[in-house]
Amino acid sequence: SDFDYFMNMSTRSSEGHRDNADGTVNHLYGHAGYELGENWYASLLVDYTEGDVGNPQPWGNPKLPRDERFLTDDWFYIMSISHDYEKVAGYLKLSFENGHICWEQWDTAAVEPFDSVSDWENYGLMARETFRLWEGGEVSVGYDLENFGGEFVERRPSGDRGDTSARFYNTGPYLLASQSLRPGDGDLEIVPSAGVRYNESRYFDGDWGAQAGVRAGYKGTEFHANYARAYNTPGVFVVVNYELFGRGDEWKDLDAETLDHFEVGVSREITPWLTAGITGFYDDVRDAIRFAPPPPVPPSFANVGDYEMAGGEATVEVSPLDNLRFFAGSAFMHTSPDDVPNVPEWTLSFGATWLPLERLTINVDGLWVDDHFVLNPRYAASQAAVDDYFLLHARVSYQLNPHIKLFAAGENLTDSGYEYRRGYPMPGISGLVGVEMNL
Repeated sequence: SDFDYFMNMSTRSSEGHRDNADGTVNHLYGHAGYELGENWYASLLVDYTEGDVGNPQPWGNPKLPRDERFLTDDWFYIMSISHDYEKVAGYLKLSFENGHICWEQWDTAAVEPFDSVSDWENYGLMARETFRLWEGGEVSVGYDLENFGGEFVERRPSGDRGDTSARFYNTGPYLLASQSLRPGDGDLEIVPSAGVRYNESRYFDGDWGAQAGVRAGYKGTEFHANYARAYNTPGVFVVVNYELFGRGDEWKDLDAETLDHFEVGVSREITPWLTAGITGFYDDVRDAIRFAPPPPVPPSFANVGDYEMAGGEATVEVSPLDNLRFFAGSAFMHTSPDDVPNVPEWTLSFGATWLPLERLTINVDGLWVDDHFVLNPRYAASQAAVDDYFLLHARVSYQLNPHIKLFAAGENLTDSGYEYRRGYPMPGISGLVGVEMNL
């Protein structure tokens, strides 16, 4: 058939592990496509998410007169048309997103409730043409356009505050090229690639992004090395807060964050059932945007997040049987300065997947994270350290038929006490049962 479609619906709900920590998330995903002849294809993607989540206060704080809630509603659409010929392939994609957030809160200082209300509409255009004009070579030319923004207001009984609207745009023409080389008898393949992109935003200076790399493979061994430069501009969150801080459009004085990333690695299929790999990396971050608490007054954001990070990771996969697979990995990261938030020095992970029956799947995975510093994701007057923790999870699923899957999952089976943020302990042993239906 020339027509194809896919739909997925889900709902997840929890009573939470303490007062006002409950939540419900509903999700709908649909995709439909149609072949327009032998070489052309058109499609539509629709994604909808609705959430109602409690916002508990830090552990030990007195109960507020109002339970804080975080309510979300978001629609996302992508319409695309693509073509694929022997020498040329490409696509044109148009996207649209509109959403709404209502954060129901309580102001202890003003002794009144208030709602932080955000509404947004985002538009996007992505176009790319890839040319395969000679053997082993590809050249891609593309253009991305993002237009995003919306409105914000704090609704209060005493009068609205921070009524703000803002729209941003980013444009990015880019060029990518790669070439597959097979010297000698053909067992060795070398693929160098490079690309460049120019980003222009509405309120900030233009910035260059780039990437370059090489991948080489020879009889079960694969080597890669690459470099990438990226940047990130201040967004709507900063604009809204400058309005609430009474600083107007001073946010325009901020610079974009920049990241230079270097990476090199090698992996080896040692036997048909054993694969291992190791990768090293180095990141240089400049002008990262951080919240700057008083003094001075009022508060602001500033480009004070310069840091460097170096590290590596090692992985191993073992498949002793066709229906049994193990994996394990470890990562090490060292930063300068040594208190960069959200970067644990060591992490360890492992897991296993077993299919004892054709329709029955059992998954087990574990994670250990070293102690590290964290920031308040909104306003960081100071950062705090959280302890190391170990988590063990398991999941059992049964494919009842091609459209229905039953599952049961257990999380934090060792009942570890841990926090992602100071004052917000995560749940102990918890379980989830459900049904997945694909139409």
